[in-house]
Amino acid sequence: MFKSAIALHVSIATLLAASHSNAECSSKLGGIIEMEQPYLPFELLARANATKDEFETTPDYQIRLAASKAFVKNRKFIAEITPSRSGVEYDADNERLKISVYAWSLIGGHFDQIFTEDNALKVPELRSSDKVHGLGLLEIRIGQGSYSATNVYGAVTTVNYSSRKIYSLFDRTARANEKMWALDFPPSGDFLKNNYVPGGIFIAMPAAKARQLKESIRFAVEFSAKEPFAASATGYRTPTLSQPSSSSDEVNMMFGKITCAIVTDEKGTVLKLVPVSYK
Repeated sequence: MFKSAIALHVSIATLLAASHSNAECSSKLGGIIEMEQPYLPFELLARANATKDEFETTPDYQIRLAASKAFVKNRKFIAEITPSRSGVEYDADNERLKISVYAWSLIGGHFDQIFTEDNALKVPELRSSDKVHGLGLLEIRIGQGSYSATNVYGAVTTVNYSSRKIYSLFDRTARANEKMWALDFPPSGDFLKNNYVPGGIFIAMPAAKARQLKESIRFAVEFSAKEPFAASATGYRTPTLSQPSSSSDEVNMMFGKITCAIVTDEKGTVLKLVPVSYK
């Protein structure tokens, strides 16, 4: 079981009332973008809902908070996404790259650790199976190993442990049958029958270029910040004899209106823009 400890003091009125805009991607095909590692925009957004310091007067705190919010609100961010290159393959007959949506959205967002039953945002609980419009962006493994453990009955087992820091981006909960991305080809098969093939995109290019790009392709997401800007939680999994593993995951989540996913080469040259398909 996970137990989440959430430290967050924000107003949630905007979160509950916000609807997605039809804003277009500001990035341009063929242009060069500068993308940031997700922890950089997260740290900036976290300042916009920071708590009052004990040595800070209330007026000074209110001025600082208002300035931080004004700085980040509706500002465009481009955060890099850790890629899954197994989702990229070349179609030689049609001279095009076929890129699965999983190539840029395989990392879990762990949103259920933020939106727990008693979450500080006071929004409906999310389960790990619920569909949301959001992305996992980065996982940093902090540590891993094993140790010998004994329970109260004297049973001894080896417990594997790991700890991670996870960065993700949340827009909103998805409505029924609502797709996230405007893709070039739809998913097919049945997920429950293990013949499911996710949808994706095509990028036309010669084989020589595709061969090089497969090893250096990059992905990013463009979004504008919205309240409550950022939230953090830590989830713990305790070991049992049947499942002798423990973990600690720190989830750092940003809130934003997602406009598009971006595919680039190693230098950041935009090869494809994938807009969101929801409103």
